Amino acid sequence: MSHRVSCYRCNSPMTPTFRRVKPEPMLPPDVKEDRRQHRRLDVNATGAVIGSVGNVIFEIIIKNMSSGGMLFDSEQETLFGDTLNIRIELGGETFEVEGLVKHTGRLLASELPFATGVEFTKPNKDLNKMLDTMDIWADQFD
Repeated sequence: MSHRVSCYRCNSPMTPTFRRVKPEPMLPPDVKEDRRQHRRLDVNATGAVIGSVGNVIFEIIIKNMSSGGMLFDSEQETLFGDTLNIRIELGGETFEVEGLVKHTGRLLASELPFATGVEFTKPNKDLNKMLDTMDIWADQFD
């Protein structure tokens, strides 16, 4: 018995055929792929989440930062929507900012188990000046 390649009634192909179609975008048209408004700078700075009286709640390692927010790793898990007071030690200076946790997750291949992305709600003007200087300096290498 031989295999048919088309229907004996209508002569349509029996094997599936593939049409080439334009791929649909993965994101809706009104959502940008990268929603950041500020350029992120890779830093390897230390800091801490602090309490209302300035006491250290837990230490953090800052991975990248912009005038709008930052990403840090820590031993402590944070929750989406938490408001954090953060002390940042960068370039020999200390800055304090307030931020809102926008994303958080567990890291598998890192010395610290949790990563947290924070959007600044009360930025520090002196920190922004330093980041602007670092941004101009970084442009020389792009």
